Amino acid sequence: MLKNQHKLLEAKIQIPDEQNDYQRREKLLLELEAEPMKLVILHATIGYGKTVLLSQYVKRPDTICAWYHLDSMDNDINTFVQYLVFSLQRALGDFVFEVESYLEPEAVPIPLMFRELVMELNDYLGGMPERKLFLVLDDFQTLNNPEIFSLLEELLDHTGNQVRLLVATKSTVPDFLTKYVMRGTGKVLDSRKLSFMEEEAYCVLERVLSKKEADEYTDVIWKNMEGWPAGIMFAALYIRQLGNQVSKVDWEHICQESMVQNYIAHELFKKLPYDIQNFLLKTSFCDELQPELCNAICGIRNAGGILKYLLQENMFILHMGDRKDSYRYHSIFRSFLMTQAGEELGKEVYENLAEYYMKHQNPAVASRYAYKAGNEELLTLLGESVSDGVLETVKPCENQKLLSVSCFGKFRVKLLPKGKEISWRTRKAMELFAYLVDLEGKPVERRVLLEQLWPEDMPNNAVAMLHNMIYSIRKELSDCPGLERVIQYRNRQYYLDMSLVESDLASKKQICELAEQGNVEELLKCREQVVNFWGVYLEEVDGSWCASRRAYFERTYGKVCRLLAGYAEKEKDYELAVRLWRAYMEADRYSEEAVAGLIRAYGGLGERKQVKKVFETAKKLFLEELGLELGSEVLQAYEEGMGKMQKKREKTG
Repeated sequence: MLKNQHKLLEAKIQIPDEQNDYQRREKLLLELEAEPMKLVILHATIGYGKTVLLSQYVKRPDTICAWYHLDSMDNDINTFVQYLVFSLQRALGDFVFEVESYLEPEAVPIPLMFRELVMELNDYLGGMPERKLFLVLDDFQTLNNPEIFSLLEELLDHTGNQVRLLVATKSTVPDFLTKYVMRGTGKVLDSRKLSFMEEEAYCVLERVLSKKEADEYTDVIWKNMEGWPAGIMFAALYIRQLGNQVSKVDWEHICQESMVQNYIAHELFKKLPYDIQNFLLKTSFCDELQPELCNAICGIRNAGGILKYLLQENMFILHMGDRKDSYRYHSIFRSFLMTQAGEELGKEVYENLAEYYMKHQNPAVASRYAYKAGNEELLTLLGESVSDGVLETVKPCENQKLLSVSCFGKFRVKLLPKGKEISWRTRKAMELFAYLVDLEGKPVERRVLLEQLWPEDMPNNAVAMLHNMIYSIRKELSDCPGLERVIQYRNRQYYLDMSLVESDLASKKQICELAEQGNVEELLKCREQVVNFWGVYLEEVDGSWCASRRAYFERTYGKVCRLLAGYAEKEKDYELAVRLWRAYMEADRYSEEAVAGLIRAYGGLGERKQVKKVFETAKKLFLEELGLELGSEVLQAYEEGMGKMQKKREKTG
């Protein structure tokens, strides 16, 4: 027992109760269970259900949970250690560790004490091998003491698989935790993972509203809230509060409803420094956030640093496609900021935006902002007119991108600059557009389109379906001026106007071409695009027309990883080698070359347990799924790696 246990607050170590109206995150829970990690980090801003998910995850029959709610006072190392031991003792019941004696004058240093605590914990858990201990550190962003970080490293490095550390943070993940993710012993669930899927949003609405209302509102709420769990719950409560008065107009103003406004204001916005608040308010009127633009609007020089800070701190800011240094605010957060800023500031910013785009030779965007500002003088300069209260928009200027297309993994098409994703009415419409993207602007005859996309249909039926698909695509894009011409038809041929489209296909092709040339020097500049597996090319498309190109990208991606990993091993950058070999294994789980490379890389890091784990996992996979034994390359890498580490251990005593 702790001598001063009566002075410690019980609330700081209590596991939160699971409320009936919380949505159970079954898919996330299954994912955590299927891939158990030594470290799990939940990294998202307010309202993404980090604490709720952890409270659901730790309540399992084979699990003991020690929970610790952190705040800024816990940066004192003595306070941290006392509460940590308090939580462990409460969770384990008869676990004894007299922490008070170590905190007295002339006692051993805290790091040595903590090492003894870890040893005692290992010994205790060794007597109950069927149980696992989950240590949860909630609101981790409040910690900034390097000494505490060192203690947690000791815990992660010197406890067995029975102990798992679960961290919930709103802010940047510290570097000392990132290295475990890079080694493959840690996992991060960010806001993208923690966002509700549409079916989860439906379950929430069905509990709060009637089934009819849930059917009617799920799609629009889920899309407008962009999966934000707290926002979806607020929307459901708001609609229930309105009762029979609810209408479409009410939904369009829901982001200005007091529950959402108050939640964001008190939990996030008012806690920020004044200069950050001012930056957020002014830039909220921008459809796209770029450093140069934000510097001009705010009259500052450090917008790039502020944008990166907002991204690190999970401030409802998102990357726009694959473009570097280009962001947007989450739609609900942006609406909140614009409401806080008010009409006068909005008018001033819109005028500044119009002048900025005039200077940068972009009259289409400049006209849109001049119209929002109600500045007739600017509109006259731009050669625009206002008729019936609606701006006659100019033709988009040359090279202005209006669509962002992702071809790897899930095929996604988003409207720029807002990033709204297109919802395909049918899979065939999606495949048709993917086919045109794959051609990269090359024209294709109607006959070829029909043969590739409707090979088994009667000609008349196929022609009718082609026309219907093109009509539905154009209608889906009709809200964005200029996109009516993205699908061109000329000389009896169809093609995509690629001047309006930005795609990840071009960058991936360039990387593959560098690999074919063996140009490692240039590939190194692209390594951050490589260490995260791109995904299968047009993964959701079933047509045989993309099979050969899909195979090319899969094959060449492996070559890219091999080249970079070989260079990393030569330079003894084993952490980079681990990331690359893991990416290669994600692309080709049956590659013995990747298994051998990963074993060598972990061996270079001295990670004996990881070497053994990779070998045994691969051995089981090959035997169970392929009926084969591992080849000589893997066996040799394993034997050499284990042998070198054994000699090193013997040498160091």
